[in-house]
Amino acid sequence: MVTGPWLDIAAVTGYGLVAAFTTMPIVSIIAILLGTRRVSRGVWFTVAYAVGLAGLFLAAAVGLTAAFDPTRFHISGPVEVFAGLVLIGFGLFWHLRQRRKARRTGEPPRSRLLELLTRIGPAGAAIAGLQFAFHPENLVLTVAASTHVRGDDWLLVGLMTAWYAVVGVSTVAVPTIIFAKASERAQRRLERIRDWVLGHGTQFTVVVLLAVGLLVLGFGIYHTIADRS
Repeated sequence: MVTGPWLDIAAVTGYGLVAAFTTMPIVSIIAILLGTRRVSRGVWFTVAYAVGLAGLFLAAAVGLTAAFDPTRFHISGPVEVFAGLVLIGFGLFWHLRQRRKARRTGEPPRSRLLELLTRIGPAGAAIAGLQFAFHPENLVLTVAASTHVRGDDWLLVGLMTAWYAVVGVSTVAVPTIIFAKASERAQRRLERIRDWVLGHGTQFTVVVLLAVGLLVLGFGIYHTIADRS
């Protein structure tokens, strides 16, 4: 594993920020808030999403530490290489998939999920938030982030788990806070954000996945070489 607490904190923070800027959770929370007009639905979604990310991070950190003795094996490098390749693959797959959909329909694809979310109840909002934590890209990012924490140090893993979850859901929590003001100006702002993400979300997601995939791959190669030297 990478030595140095500040490097580990920076790595966990970086992975959390990437998770935060995946587009579907952002669009989904805005659709829930604007559709249901209830702040409580946004809170359920946000809390469940945070719990999912925290649970996944904790399980990965403890599980990897149990499987690979951190005093003998340095697994962050190989895991990051794998994660980088997977993220690049996701980016290319997402780009090609959306292009095919656009060619068939003649217009940018829109998610049917968003219409359902506008009528969702508290339990549905919680389930929707929880399942986003287990989307493929979040699985990869969270497992890669967890390699920077020793799962046998319970205080450290607890703090890192909470920090990763807070950073990861920050872009979901902010719209909920804005909507809580219940002003027309705040709602119009959310509508503009929703329209922009719907119009540019696919391109944004592809660019983020490819850029982060290359960055994570580079870190993985560096850490692998450094650990062997």
